[in-house]
Amino acid sequence: FKCDIALKSGTVLSLTQDNFKDDSIEFESSCLPGSRLELGATVAKSFSATLLNYNGEFSGKQFVGATCTPYVGVTTTSGVQWCIMGSYIVDECSKTYHSTISIKAVDMLLKAEKMFSQSVTFPCPLSSVLTACCNALGVTCAISSGVNYSATVNSFDDITSYTYRQVLGMIAAAMGGFCRMTRSNQLEIR
Repeated sequence: FKCDIALKSGTVLSLTQDNFKDDSIEFESSCLPGSRLELGATVAKSFSATLLNYNGEFSGKQFVGATCTPYVGVTTTSGVQWCIMGSYIVDECSKTYHSTISIKAVDMLLKAEKMFSQSVTFPCPLSSVLTACCNALGVTCAISSGVNYSATVNSFDDITSYTYRQVLGMIAAAMGGFCRMTRSNQLEIR
């Protein structure tokens, strides 16, 4: 296991398994927002871990808002192959002066909590609204076809009164699926 943490200050911490408390690294991923299937759900993945700070090397660092990019290594005959597990934005962090620091992070769908503010002219294809969302969130779209992908959206009552997450949910519902981020940080509707 290794993890790059890009702090908002611009500093990048390249950490290894030795920087983390044993058995503290957790990934949570689902296709359901709760216990039942919901058409149009936007489901975020999460990552949590506990950093070891016995020597104080992380004391005073601002982890909230940082971007974590964890990797899991698989040993093969040609060496360790690193598999990216996605990118996550830290939204919770314990005090950084303690001997351990707990971080909790959510994938790039965390950015979708802001209000929709893109300029979209209707009527337009559903794909144009999806592209506007992806552009605003700084992510790429993993799909280029699908049910209703090219369907025309004639109007959208006061689209700016919705968050990007809500708009993505409506797009996913129209396409008969749910929305999530892939491990390679692309938005997909499945």
